[in-house]
Amino acid sequence: MKKIFIIGIFSSVTFFILFYIFVLFNPPATNQFLGWNIYQIAIQRDTFIMLLPYFYILFLVVLVGCCFLFGKEKQITKKIYWFTISIILPILLIYIGLLSDYLPYGPTLTKKSAVTKTLKQLAQNLDIKEKDMIITDLNIYVQNIPRQRPIKIIVSVRNVKTKQDDTYQHPAKLSLSRWGLAAPYNHETSSARDVRMKDIKLGNLPEILRDTKERQKSLARYHSGICSVELDTRNLYWRVNVQNVSGEIAYTYVYSVDGEYIIRLSS
Repeated sequence: MKKIFIIGIFSSVTFFILFYIFVLFNPPATNQFLGWNIYQIAIQRDTFIMLLPYFYILFLVVLVGCCFLFGKEKQITKKIYWFTISIILPILLIYIGLLSDYLPYGPTLTKKSAVTKTLKQLAQNLDIKEKDMIITDLNIYVQNIPRQRPIKIIVSVRNVKTKQDDTYQHPAKLSLSRWGLAAPYNHETSSARDVRMKDIKLGNLPEILRDTKERQKSLARYHSGICSVELDTRNLYWRVNVQNVSGEIAYTYVYSVDGEYIIRLSS
């Protein structure tokens, strides 16, 4: 009875996932057989992405359950087998899920002080005071747009010793919470002024993003959501980019660092 129950759950999950893979990667076929337009397909795609963490966890539970049933049926007594399926396998799959965004980890952009704390951690790592850390470029990317997490921060900081810009990335590769060196971006990083953390007023950023989400609701067509945030270090503006269903930036909402809405730009 247990086998039938587990097989039933596994089959249902597999069918659901295969159906949504068909929707995600075959828009023409989906349009032909289901009559969905590109926006309906995008809504279903984003819904699937929202549900994917739950199915991933269900897959993990079913897989470990099957391994337990197999070990019990075959009367396996080796401790290494039971240790692997009960400890190592779940930890490994959870770690893979976190790194691959199947299990979104970390705060959203709208969480108060999330970015501030992360940049403060960088200042501590560099052994410099926050007020002395000169930011020449700051970009924040949303890696799982429907869920608005996790976020990746790439920042260029003026090196006090070399007077050059060093670029850092959070999280670093194969890490969930550490800073690491990143390849310099091709963005223009020469600031018209020395921009420090207090100048960009990061505390206003969550409210800016909530305002962008409200404005996004008034758009005529469905858009996936905020995909990135850029700091204009010359004019001290925040540029919030909204992605369309094709994965391209459709609109850019510009705000002052004080949180005042300025203009919406079309790409």
